[in-house]
Amino acid sequence: MNSSEWCKLAYWELSERVGPLFPVEPPAVNVFGDVPHPDGLNLETLAQHSFSPPESSVQKTRCKIGLGVTLSREGDRIWVYNRSDHPVFVNSPTLHDCPTPTRLPPDHCLCVFDRLEACRLTSHAHTQAGPVDPNSLRISFAKGWGPNYSRREITSCPCWLEILLAPCRYPCRLTSHAPTQACPVDPYSLRISFAKRLGPNYSRRDWREITSCACG
Repeated sequence: MNSSEWCKLAYWELSERVGPLFPVEPPAVNVFGDVPHPDGLNLETLAQHSFSPPESSVQKTRCKIGLGVTLSREGDRIWVYNRSDHPVFVNSPTLHDCPTPTRLPPDHCLCVFDRLEACRLTSHAHTQAGPVDPNSLRISFAKGWGPNYSRREITSCPCWLEILLAPCRYPCRLTSHAPTQACPVDPYSLRISFAKRLGPNYSRRDWREITSCACG
């Protein structure tokens, strides 16, 4: 990402990504449908990039987006303001009912991301029921998903938005939250040792002994 961007927006219709990623630099951005608006991300314009005719559920949901939502970055927190006439459903690693989406009624706002909470969750990732991406938020327009809805996955929702946060603007400093680790934890780093294992059951105890392995 560009150093001045704090996120990129991806628009999806069912399981198909529609149009290019939309980079966001200002602290607030409007995401809306087929309504007159001076700036922001026009989903109706993006939909013109679709390679296949939309299904009826997609067409109906597009008409419900209206003024859509406003995303606002305020310090270490991100807020969503629902400006449409229909509810939106938000999934975020820092909402307490994650992975079940939170219903946000029209004319309401919600803090959907808190960096400190994201770092806490990342440092305790082993307690999560499944993988958690601390830098991704999802918003479905008008339709919910999950165990309480007919649509089990967000890829079954007609129109939804993915907010890809810039890790450099929302870093998780995990060393202070993970004193039991043998060495610092980097949430954006993977390590592979070829042929040689390491850990409490092997002669090589941790990654500081990586030089003892042939390749790392």
